[in-house]
Amino acid sequence: MNPPYWVPFVAAAATLIAAMVALFKEDVVKLWRKPKLSIRMLLESPDCVLMPVTVVSGGTALWQGYCYFLRLWVENKGYFAERVQVYVKSVSYQMGDGRSKIVEEFIPMNLRWADSPDPTRPIIFESINPSMGRYCDFASVSDPTNPTERIREGMTNGESTFNLQTQVTPNTQGNRLTPNNYIIELLVAASNAKPKAYSVALEWKGRYIQEPSRMFGEGMKVNIT
Repeated sequence: MNPPYWVPFVAAAATLIAAMVALFKEDVVKLWRKPKLSIRMLLESPDCVLMPVTVVSGGTALWQGYCYFLRLWVENKGYFAERVQVYVKSVSYQMGDGRSKIVEEFIPMNLRWADSPDPTRPIIFESINPSMGRYCDFASVSDPTNPTERIREGMTNGESTFNLQTQVTPNTQGNRLTPNNYIIELLVAASNAKPKAYSVALEWKGRYIQEPSRMFGEGMKVNIT
């Protein structure tokens, strides 16, 4: 007895479907399995720490002192995240009349991932496994006696800048923020995840205080939304 006429067509369709699944399974899975990236920063250790620093030139130590390092904890609460980046979209400051204005000297660019093996070539893309995280350098504040921390226009002696840890230091010095209130717009993204926007409200008084408990209150205030 011959099988019904439609059996060969069903078999061919099943073979085609199986071939399509084999070819595009990984791509289809990636459409549903996305990373979920989030950031946080607490004004306390280990997110923000005070570390000893030595400035060296030509093999000679020119200065020894301390510097605050502020880091963003980037966490992945979803599936594997590939080529993750934290991008500073813009920086604006508050004017005397309450309005905000873009810091024109600042050049939008990526932040550095913390603990890069070569400080001269910082890692700006990183992968993050599910339920894991990694620190991203956000900013630093140095003792004003540091010879590399020259005061900017409008500042007074003894004040420090709030230095965003961008992938390079621009000649405009736009990453060095003088005392003021700022809004720093961030984008966190991966090659397999759409950018997610965060806003950092920074109140920077320009005061370097050696005691962390006072620095993270009297010297600065940070809020991420």
